[in-house]
Amino acid sequence: MREGYVQRVGGLAVLGAVALLGACLEPVPAPSRTTPAGVVVLEALHQLKTGTVGITDRRRATYVLVDVENRTAELRRVTVVGQLLDDAGAVLAPLPHQMLQVPAGERRTFAMPAVAAVPAARRATVQVHDAPVDRHPFDVVVTEVRFDREEDVFAATLRVVSRSDRATVASIAATFYDDAGRPLARPFMVLPFAPGQSRPLRLEGPLAATHGTAFVTEVQY
Repeated sequence: MREGYVQRVGGLAVLGAVALLGACLEPVPAPSRTTPAGVVVLEALHQLKTGTVGITDRRRATYVLVDVENRTAELRRVTVVGQLLDDAGAVLAPLPHQMLQVPAGERRTFAMPAVAAVPAARRATVQVHDAPVDRHPFDVVVTEVRFDREEDVFAATLRVVSRSDRATVASIAATFYDDAGRPLARPFMVLPFAPGQSRPLRLEGPLAATHGTAFVTEVQY
């Protein structure tokens, strides 16, 4: 599935949805005691976009792409939460919790959608809510990752291998970055795997990208 690109949004229907958001804003919860100092949101590089999100419930929404870096020595199960802000820093909409495994010494891109498009949003604030050690690394892994510039896309080709003895369904994502390390896009695909199965996968990003990474976001049995 290819991630939607940025488009301008307007109209009474969208503004009405934003008004409803304003009525149910909740404060961002404080970090828990399992949040170590070495799990860091790279907030200065976050990207604010509006486009199509979702799989079965596809909709237009404003969303944030932001990386979290795990500078600790252990695999962490990181949960982030955030808010969309206007020019003056006023809160417009919450960004619901998102969770990813982040290996030691690596970073992962979180895609955080609001429930609707928020045209007045100009930036976001994101923080780590929780980051306990995760003793159960995914048994579906990404290998043989390659990025190539083609005529109209910057493409990732990779192989995804299930090391499980059970049937699984896995979500695999690729982040495409610009020269400054800002995440430009994070397309993903959900694939079923038989026990021990290996599958090729191709994900496409924008031509403005210069490098990228690919990773598993979720595994279900």
